[in-house]
Amino acid sequence: MRKAAGKVWEDQTLEEWPENDFRIFCGDLGNEVSDDVLSTAFKKYPSFVKARVIRDKKTNKSKGYGFVSIMN
Repeated sequence: MRKAAGKVWEDQTLEEWPENDFRIFCGDLGNEVSDDVLSTAFKKYPSFVKARVIRDKKTNKSKGYGFVSIMN
């Protein structure tokens, strides 16, 4: 469950991420950075799981940051 601005909702996207992972915040990403580009930068690490660039729901433009999931 998520909670903000007095509203509570269930965020289904959290189920896409593994439990007990560590998430690295990656900021100051350019507009050309996609999930694949961010994944490629971290795939060399054996514990890498996934990467996601956060996008605006209306315009689908990158918000300039993302997250990388690693297990250890």
